[in-house]
Amino acid sequence: MKQLLLHHCCAPCSPSVVASFVKRFAVSSFWFNPNIQPAQEYTSRYESLKKFVGSQGLALSEGPAYSQDQWIAAATASPDRCTFCYRLRLTEAAKAAQANDMSFFSTTLLASPYQKHDLIRDIGNDIGAALGVAFVYEDFRAQFYQGKDIARTQGCYMQKYCGCLFSKEERGIK
Repeated sequence: MKQLLLHHCCAPCSPSVVASFVKRFAVSSFWFNPNIQPAQEYTSRYESLKKFVGSQGLALSEGPAYSQDQWIAAATASPDRCTFCYRLRLTEAAKAAQANDMSFFSTTLLASPYQKHDLIRDIGNDIGAALGVAFVYEDFRAQFYQGKDIARTQGCYMQKYCGCLFSKEERGIK
């Protein structure tokens, strides 16, 4: 069976993506999200995801160390923080796929109606072409609320913003 490395942004975005991909791929889960802040938010999302992927029989690996301070500095210096953030996370996912001899990679960001799908697809395709690992784009937005319901029934943490302090501020969350 073909192997796919799946970058997870959070547990609520994972159910529909996992359910679809496990039918076609041997899926390995991957966590790399230095954008998620503050530290308690990061921990809540990570622990919730570990619980979810464990319930699916999937192993979860982590990306390289990358501090939240590094992320803030780089995102602030970038002309478009979302482009920077997508590129950073998808590059690490593709590198991990490549290092583990996997031919494909994707992300659960594709389940969220709040993400920039065209940008994610284009960045994923560019990185995949550069590293020789195919990016699998599929639009899972129609299953977003069903996935959230599944995550909620499993007791997963349900976040209220994208992850970065900028998005938290934009949503007016204290």
